[in-house]
Amino acid sequence: MIFTKVYVDNLFNFHDTCLDLTFDRQLKDSPIPNEHLTNRPKFKYKKLCILSGANASGKTAVGRVLLIGLRYISLLHNGRFETFIDHSFQLVNDKSKDAILYYEYVNADHSRLYSFKVVYPQNIPHCTLCSVPILKNDTNVTARAKLQKVENGENIANQERFEGDLSLLLLTCIQNKTHKIFENNKSSWYFALTNQTSRPEHNIKLLDLNILKTVLQTFDSSIEDVVELKENGELRGYSVNFINKDNLLIDKEGRVAEPERLSTGTFNAIQVAEFVSACLQNQGNGIYFLDEKMAYVHSDVEQHIINLIIQKLAESGDNQFFYTTHNYDILEMPFPIHSFAFITKKQDQAQFLMPEKIFKKNDRNLLNYVKNNLFKTLPNTDLIDELLF
Repeated sequence: MIFTKVYVDNLFNFHDTCLDLTFDRQLKDSPIPNEHLTNRPKFKYKKLCILSGANASGKTAVGRVLLIGLRYISLLHNGRFETFIDHSFQLVNDKSKDAILYYEYVNADHSRLYSFKVVYPQNIPHCTLCSVPILKNDTNVTARAKLQKVENGENIANQERFEGDLSLLLLTCIQNKTHKIFENNKSSWYFALTNQTSRPEHNIKLLDLNILKTVLQTFDSSIEDVVELKENGELRGYSVNFINKDNLLIDKEGRVAEPERLSTGTFNAIQVAEFVSACLQNQGNGIYFLDEKMAYVHSDVEQHIINLIIQKLAESGDNQFFYTTHNYDILEMPFPIHSFAFITKKQDQAQFLMPEKIFKKNDRNLLNYVKNNLFKTLPNTDLIDELLF
């Protein structure tokens, strides 16, 4: 599946704001190939979304919002009721008002455009699920217009609309055999958030030895080798061997026996290697979210890994890659401006700013605009400056 729009109001610190993951104008000679649905060449969507914002602006929260949506969608389309209990109502910002989550997404074979809306007036969320067919010549604009008609109560050909609390909606979807989204394990996800890792149960293999060795040696030149540790032919973990003949153990789940022996950058490199392994194992449609795992990495290394992930995901199917960073150098990479999204925060309310909505041309260099705070992402340092006096 692919996300095409996410709307959040009054949940986490987001206030009445929309992250649009479609676009209208394709950049000529874009380094991101085929930013459209397979077999639907006029339906454009963003394969890359780089999220930038100040500390505590909500970058990690975007990943959590997407995960909530993935769990709802997996539940409704695959009937996995027992795997998901939603506690999102606990994260409502203003408890005196309703909170709203809205997801627009495309199913695995790109035949339908869906929307799922959940309103939190209390502990039992009220949900609405709608869908329309995506025809061969539909654009993201025309397909969305049809979907909005269904959401507004109009009738069109081959539409679907279900409404009710979550348990009723689930029962209705099962009875109507709503299209499966994660069928045959060909749609997947991997989220490496600041304090959380999430992936579907069928992704059993986590680390690829060659990728782990390559990434660790790139991050730390004192690492001589990485070897598998096996017992009775079964993988138990990995030994990281240093030039000084010292070694460090990593279990097969990626947990480090003595993490204090590694620099922060090298420690995070293990999760980066696991993330890259998941991307390279992808055989279908996947959603991948890497959150601040290269904050302590040299810019050149960060850029090469970003390029590797983008190119490999582009080769394997219709995928999306979300990446959060503070690094200004990423803004100078030759990506279309629609590949960037900025989160601006005023007091406790955050909103998305999309640069392609501001600039008429798709070839802007964003670095100077960010440094001049056009997107309101620079932190306010006035209180710190007051300490000087």
